[in-house]
Amino acid sequence: MKTLLLKPFERYSEKQLLLIGFLAFAVGIVLAKLFNTHFDGVLDTHFSDNVSWAQSAFNNSVNVIVLTLMLFLAGKIINRKTRLVDLLAAVLIARIPFYPLVFCNIGNKAFSSGDQILKSMQYQTSIPASTIVLLVVIVVITLALLVWSISLLYNGYKVAVNGKGAKAVVLFIVAVFIAEIVSKLVIFLGTNTIK
Repeated sequence: MKTLLLKPFERYSEKQLLLIGFLAFAVGIVLAKLFNTHFDGVLDTHFSDNVSWAQSAFNNSVNVIVLTLMLFLAGKIINRKTRLVDLLAAVLIARIPFYPLVFCNIGNKAFSSGDQILKSMQYQTSIPASTIVLLVVIVVITLALLVWSISLLYNGYKVAVNGKGAKAVVLFIVAVFIAEIVSKLVIFLGTNTIK
């Protein structure tokens, strides 16, 4: 079970991983639209009251492309034989833990709770206990799924680039950090043209 959840790259073929990854990617786009969730950065998830099909597809696509390219560049520094397709599979699989987060916004509950807290702070009114509890639960779930996603991503990256030691770890961290910045920027600029 540990291999399945954290190291599927050691058990399944590249074709199987890509198939599962692309299916999950498509499901993620649909779920993000249906539950008004923005995956607006390689490590980010935000809730809204309205997400278009174009936004959902654009956000998810940018995250996958940017993260794959950044890890590929890092991988090439470690191992010239690094293949883009292996890192694409790793990124697609590592994105899967993000998709269940959409269910936190059933009925726009997460969005309205966040909005309620902002208004309470602005007008200095009390925040209902149920709102605080809901947001704490969402934060705990988000952190757990983020850790799982990063674990999957690192394990996939390590296998794809045959990475070992501090150099591989540092390049992974730098690549993910740069991917986060670039994806946020591209999504921000693209959102103004895609509505």
